[in-house]
Amino acid sequence: MAVIKLGMQVKDKVSGLTGIATSITEFLYGCKRIGVTPQEVKDGKPMEESIIDEPQLEILGNGILEEEKPKTTKRNYGDRDFKPMKHEINLRR
Repeated sequence: MAVIKLGMQVKDKVSGLTGIATSITEFLYGCKRIGVTPQEVKDGKPMEESIIDEPQLEILGNGILEEEKPKTTKRNYGDRDFKPMKHEINLRR
């Protein structure tokens, strides 16, 4: 099962409700519930959040999340524009 993250677009398999995962509650004995807020407007107001068990949801897409970028291994040297010198230590006496 894929992990649902905040901001993902999800769909309830039972009711067909689709929306954005806006809250996650994890209980002591493993039950996980996701708050789903529809992106639709009803009577000029945003619809209220519905709380749904995690196994009942399927992921439709990243929703409002940005695409995950691969992590780079480039080091950040702060605001210096040069690489620090590597010093060799001679422990022989």
